[in-house]
Amino acid sequence: EQVSLKGSTGNIEFNSSSYRAHNELAVMSLMENGIEKIGEWSDSSAEDQMHISKWSKEQAETSPHALLGHGIIRIVTMLDPPFVMYRTDCGDSPCTGNNRFEGYLVDLIEKIAIELKFQGRYELYESPDGKYGSKGDDGEWNGMIKELIVGNASMCLGAISITSEREEAVDFAKPYKQKMFSLLMKKPKEKSSIFQFLWPLSPTVWILITSSLAVVGLMLFLMDRISPNSKEYQLGRFNFSESLWFIYGSLVGAGTEMVPRTLSGRLLTGSWWFFALILVSSYTANLAAFLTVTKIETPIKSIADLAAQTKIKYGTVKNTYASSMFRGSKLEIFQKMWTFMNNINPDSMVDNTSVGLEKVQAGDYAFIWDAPINKYISLRECDTMTVGEPFDEKGYGIGVPLGAAYRDEITMAILSLSEDGVMQDLESRWWAGGECGEFRETSTSRTKELNIHNVAGVFLVLACGAALALVVSVMEYAWIKSKPASKVGLTECAQY
Repeated sequence: EQVSLKGSTGNIEFNSSSYRAHNELAVMSLMENGIEKIGEWSDSSAEDQMHISKWSKEQAETSPHALLGHGIIRIVTMLDPPFVMYRTDCGDSPCTGNNRFEGYLVDLIEKIAIELKFQGRYELYESPDGKYGSKGDDGEWNGMIKELIVGNASMCLGAISITSEREEAVDFAKPYKQKMFSLLMKKPKEKSSIFQFLWPLSPTVWILITSSLAVVGLMLFLMDRISPNSKEYQLGRFNFSESLWFIYGSLVGAGTEMVPRTLSGRLLTGSWWFFALILVSSYTANLAAFLTVTKIETPIKSIADLAAQTKIKYGTVKNTYASSMFRGSKLEIFQKMWTFMNNINPDSMVDNTSVGLEKVQAGDYAFIWDAPINKYISLRECDTMTVGEPFDEKGYGIGVPLGAAYRDEITMAILSLSEDGVMQDLESRWWAGGECGEFRETSTSRTKELNIHNVAGVFLVLACGAALALVVSVMEYAWIKSKPASKVGLTECAQY
């Protein structure tokens, strides 16, 4: 029969075999301020491990964590591609041990192990609760940070940010990579139309071109009619339809058999030819750009655009530095976004990167997460893209227990690998390439339709040429009319 009773030192239990069950012992040590509890032991803990939560300075230097030359070194990690991922190329036999993992950090820790001569003596294991490490309201830590604090691990290896709050609980080596946040969104569908040839010019410009064609055609017809000189060429005079056809043919480069013979008509035609030359050249150049560059219009182009709307939901991973950054930020825009994420749409917060990616691919959702991870995803998931400029620069670091003497050794190893170009080689291996190629939203925005502000000058030249032709036509008409009728008749007869 099982017995359980409350004793002076706590709960006492016996199992059916009359043995003590659920033993818990406090680990005491002489500290600077006297004897203090520094940890605990329980026979129900995994592998009967002793959880040490506090070391004195002398104990930290002589503990199993102080040097990397004693036994198996346990390293806690977190899955987040491309930093740490499950290996899938083990062949017919299942992946075991450290061979289960691959990624940027798996390669990096192997390089560090070679530098510090502990290769083959370390063990990678996942964070039990699947978290990086955050401090709860009760002051207790979770995730990889907790594993370091209680003594289960000698290092934490993951895409974990170095923050002031975490620095109070554990130590970090020099950052091995800079990190910022970015937005991951579903890539909009490519915009296409059977009237794509109209895109190089704005609707306003198209209306002005059509209006100019009609106005210039009408002016050419009237100038040909009212100019006395045109009577000399009765067989070659323009009617209204011929004038419009001549102006249209000049615009598209076709030309016609008839040409203006009056001075005013030729001035107007010259202005129109110059107008057509510039406009057709601009249209052709912009049309080539539109046909060779994919036009994708993104509704969100920055973090400010995201905060200013409510149609597209957005969120980040719960209980991470990203969520705490929004929660504790003094910036109004981040406070507004935190209210939207946490209070108005709490379902927008996700448990991990995989869930965030699923929401992005479902549509109308922006995932706020580490820029290196979002970039890796967008290179391999072709229906996603990163948007806007990254923000909130921090550093990734390898965490060690507070006061661990080997922190500086890891820092020196990272510096040495960086100087030798190894870090750059690892980044090129894990971030370069991808099936999709890097999508640059700004590249499509450079191809824009020409609006009236871009071509106003050529319309001004046409207007000035038309005004000059009109003045010449009036002067021409007045000069002929000012001559005596007899002289005009003699002049006309002399032509025959």
